[in-house]
Amino acid sequence: MNEKKANGFAALLLTVVVAGGAVAGVKFAGGSAAPAPGADASYAPGVYEAAAPGIYNTDVKVTLTIGNDGTIADVQIDASGETPEYGGAAAEPLREKILKAQSADIDVVSGSTVTSNAVITAAAACLEQAAGGGASLAAGTYEQTVQGFNGEVTVTITVDGDGKIADVQIGVPNETPAYADEVVEKVAAAILESQSADVDVTTKSTITKEAVLEAARACLLEAAGK
Repeated sequence: MNEKKANGFAALLLTVVVAGGAVAGVKFAGGSAAPAPGADASYAPGVYEAAAPGIYNTDVKVTLTIGNDGTIADVQIDASGETPEYGGAAAEPLREKILKAQSADIDVVSGSTVTSNAVITAAAACLEQAAGGGASLAAGTYEQTVQGFNGEVTVTITVDGDGKIADVQIGVPNETPAYADEVVEKVAAAILESQSADVDVTTKSTITKEAVLEAARACLLEAAGK
């Protein structure tokens, strides 16, 4: 099966290997973007590494360097386990997109959606580390939408006056109820318990679960002012 035929069916299970920095929320492609760092939102200098499964469940690795000015200075992508003519060829265009956008919120490369999403996931995880752990969350309600398996998935997170996650609402109107209901229940409970979107939850629908977590991380990054 080539990558074009497999698009939309591969699961993106995030595996983060931290080379430096700490943990906060993160925005992924499909939802609203993490802004390029500026005067009010910069990343901690360092080298960060993360990986996500690609088309054949082999890791697509991203190594991201944050310069002393808090911007993305370099991106290295290892997609050697991907189909050379599709995923492998997408690595350099994706690298250029991330550098130009100064964000993981980039468009996928045509014909290499699965590999693109793996790169985006891993790059976002690197930025999650660089955003700075323990960042306080501003009180308010934050909503983000990303693409799920059958349609858009929306997460709404409410942060109370103490900077704590008080409520998590998950909308999955287009997903298969037999699978999506489990995702909603387990992920919402895990986020509330851990006060983070960095949770390890096992469900029958990996794609829907990852979409929900992507949106949740995006909400928390927004709440952290990143």
